[in-house]
Amino acid sequence: MLKAKSVAKVAITAGLAFGLIAAGASTAQAEPNPAGFRTYAAVGSDTIQDLYNAFGNGYGTNAAVAGTIASYDAFGTSTTIKTSATGPSYTRPAGSGDGRKALSAAYDSANHVWKTVTLSEADVKIARSSGKPSAANTVTATSTDNKLTSIPLARDAVGVATKGIASSVTNLSTEQLTAIYGGGASGTASATGNYRQSATRFSVGDVVRTTSNTSADPVIVTGVTANGAAVSASVQLNPKLPQDSSGTRSFFLGAVGASAQATWVDSGSNTFQENNATVLSTTGDVIPFSAAQYISQKNGVVADSGVSTINLPSINGAKAANLTPAGVASAGALYGDLTVPATGPFNREVYSVVPTALLASDASLNTLVTTTLPRAAAPIQAFGFQVLQYNNAGVAGTTGYIYSKFEH
Repeated sequence: MLKAKSVAKVAITAGLAFGLIAAGASTAQAEPNPAGFRTYAAVGSDTIQDLYNAFGNGYGTNAAVAGTIASYDAFGTSTTIKTSATGPSYTRPAGSGDGRKALSAAYDSANHVWKTVTLSEADVKIARSSGKPSAANTVTATSTDNKLTSIPLARDAVGVATKGIASSVTNLSTEQLTAIYGGGASGTASATGNYRQSATRFSVGDVVRTTSNTSADPVIVTGVTANGAAVSASVQLNPKLPQDSSGTRSFFLGAVGASAQATWVDSGSNTFQENNATVLSTTGDVIPFSAAQYISQKNGVVADSGVSTINLPSINGAKAANLTPAGVASAGALYGDLTVPATGPFNREVYSVVPTALLASDASLNTLVTTTLPRAAAPIQAFGFQVLQYNNAGVAGTTGYIYSKFEH
């Protein structure tokens, strides 16, 4: 359940005077609550599922919205879901990519198969996505291949969560993250997977590997001797990644340019559920983490996976989340300028993805995803996101929209 005390803390942080709808709407369920099929079933991203759950429960919107949206979590006690009265049970779409693929299966007359099950237009109406479609799938608005429209919903930032090294690593640069995740040459005297600031000596902040073997975990140098040798207190890191269909994973790897990540991240360390602090179990563990998810968990608005046991270093000097002395979290400078589309590399829009043809034919859905939800400031901020200003001036606009092909 949403907790009144927790939401009050968020209200203070955000400068808003909002509370619970009907004494508290549950957002911590894998399926819509109360159960029942609704007009618009939403699947996909783990990052924005709690916000969509809140929309579906009428928190910060209204009863009409609550009665139309059914949001299904990316992960749940059951691996299958049933989203329409006449449709089949099918594998739960786990992540942004899976959400877009399930939506495509529902609407692509040439291929209605999701996994091994045939879907229809009654089964999925919205894909929650924390990432953009690939460049290969992106098209223009006028293209005959314009089948899906990604509509900006809110702003998030993506940092990295670390375990047990808060005092040693308080800030990470793009160059350091690129080296940690094996993205290639970086720095003055560098080799693949290393970041060296000097050709002749070690420097604090260098990222190096103990051997030339690409599977060796990286070390961040936290101290050097007078002659430039790294001290023994340097921090060993174990980079991890969310599961493959995660929008957070694809966004982060794009931000750091780590296209070679498959050879650098240890086998078994690249399939984790995203935004879950429990996957950081050992000192030196590092994984991409949504700032919005960290904030909402830290403030107790959604179930806390243990974020008090992890740390979010600043990225290039910008904090992903600010913390008050009382421990209340709010969006930090890493979120960037909200008056323009995200310019990154570590802030991003999260999207409601709908079939382009349906957006044109269903006026209620159009209003819902283009106007009602992006302007629902209370839940957006309560769940750690920021309201976009470039499409929030009281007039319709398509700034930041992305058009793409069906995905399978």
